[in-house]
Amino acid sequence: MPVESVYQRLEPLLPRVRKPIAYVGGEVNSVVKDASLAYAGRAVCVAFHPGWVRTDMGGSGADIDVKTSVAGMRRVVAALSARDNGAFLDYDGKAIAW
Repeated sequence: MPVESVYQRLEPLLPRVRKPIAYVGGEVNSVVKDASLAYAGRAVCVAFHPGWVRTDMGGSGADIDVKTSVAGMRRVVAALSARDNGAFLDYDGKAIAW
């Protein structure tokens, strides 16, 4: 999904969060972090790193396939709780420092 589409999906949810014209790359993570603060206690907002995935972009030498990445993120999402709000997680749930 293009970054612009991610922002368009997040924008209605972020009435009290800064709204620059466009977010790219790591700035999308900043939007998630801002949302986690704005909606603490009402939503759990996390950012994901899908891993180095074998795709056209990741290349054939990447660590994991798409199925492994998506399955891992689905397991993590299913187990999220309020204590995870604002976290940056990889596809298998390991915390990544902001």
